[in-house]
Amino acid sequence: MSKFKKYNIIVSVLCTMIFCGCGRQDGLVLLTSEEGRESMEASAQTASEIAVYVCGQVENPGVVYLTDGARVVDAIDAAGGLTEAADKEYVNLAAYVEDGEKLFIPDLTEGEELRKQEEARALDYVNINTADAEQLMTLPGIGESKAQDIIAYRNAHGDFSAKEDLMKISGIKENLFAKIKDKIIVE
Repeated sequence: MSKFKKYNIIVSVLCTMIFCGCGRQDGLVLLTSEEGRESMEASAQTASEIAVYVCGQVENPGVVYLTDGARVVDAIDAAGGLTEAADKEYVNLAAYVEDGEKLFIPDLTEGEELRKQEEARALDYVNINTADAEQLMTLPGIGESKAQDIIAYRNAHGDFSAKEDLMKISGIKENLFAKIKDKIIVE
C-alpha cells in the first residue's frame, strides 16, 4: 500500500472519530455511538486494531477497540477501569487479548466461585472403564471416533487393567497417551 493511501486512511479514520463521537484515551479507542462502532469496525482491519468485549465489573462495559498486541489491562482501561466490586486478583492483567475475545471481570463472590470450579475441574479424572463417549471426549485429542473405539475395545475385551492399555487401541500412541495419562484413572 502506498504512503498516500495510508495517509488517506489515517485521515479518514480520524475524521470519522471526530464526527461520530468516538474518542481516544491513551491510544485506546472507546466506543460511544452506533455510528462510531460501524466506522471503527471498517477501519479496525486497516489500522491493525482489534475489538474486545469487556463486561462484568468495569465502569463502562462494552466493545473496546485496541491496537493489536494489547493486554488485558489495556482493555480494562479502555472500558473505564475496574469497579470497586471487581475481583482484582482473578484476571491476569498482563495477558494478551485477541480480536473478538470476551473479557469477563468477576466481582469477589463470582471470582471465588470461578476459582472453586477451576479447582474442581483440575481434580476431575476420567475413569476409562466406566466413562461414556461424552466424558471420554473431554480428554485432549479424544474425539467422537476415538471415544467410540475406546468403548468398543472395552466391550470386546473387558475393563482396562492399566492406563497404558489404551495404547492397544488403533490411533492412540505414545504422544496422545502422554497428553491424557494424568487425566485418566482405571478403577
